Amino acid sequence: MPELLRIAIDRENPPFTAVDELSGEPEGFSVALCRACLADAGVEPDFVAADGPMTQSIWLAAGRVDAVLDMTASQRRAQWFDFSNAYYVDELAAFALLDGPLWPGLERVSAPLAVKSNSYAEEWLRRHYPRLPLLPVDDAERLLAVVAGGRAAAFVTSAATGRELIARQGPDRFRAAGPPFAPAGLTLAVARGEQTALLRSINRGLAELRADGRYDALLRASALAHA
Repeated sequence: MPELLRIAIDRENPPFTAVDELSGEPEGFSVALCRACLADAGVEPDFVAADGPMTQSIWLAAGRVDAVLDMTASQRRAQWFDFSNAYYVDELAAFALLDGPLWPGLERVSAPLAVKSNSYAEEWLRRHYPRLPLLPVDDAERLLAVVAGGRAAAFVTSAATGRELIARQGPDRFRAAGPPFAPAGLTLAVARGEQTALLRSINRGLAELRADGRYDALLRASALAHA
């Protein structure tokens, strides 16, 4: 494991990762959990904020960072990445304008859906609904903006992130559109065949946190339901 461990986070993926507007420090459930998992190994990670999952993946592939947080494992991604055990399992969900038209469901929606570029939401929708038009954007702010501007019928992200984005930026403008529809387990990802010691430390630390109650405390601090 390198002495300086650089881990890329999505700068706007609450409640899992974010950057405090005043201090500029990383925060969120995944940040706190990663720190706790690595504490016993004597490692203090350096979290590097990226503009969305696409940038996270590019940095990891280029060797600019050693790992990324909050990547959902998939068969396609396993070609390039190895993953820790899932530390939280959320579900994908769609969010639309509060005063918009009745949500027809994924099977019937014809207008584009906004997704973060290279996100698991984009991958899942392209695999299961290949004819569904998607509008990939770089960050969370754009997710809400393209829906508010009428360029997309809804945005799709994890259920917890969608609720948090709406609470922070538009509780009187957006709503959940239908029930959540696909599980998405969050992991720490590394380049395939590399950083095996880091994955072992994360998995060992995660097991210890679950066993001694600290995992539940982290969930409560982030207002997350038990995974």
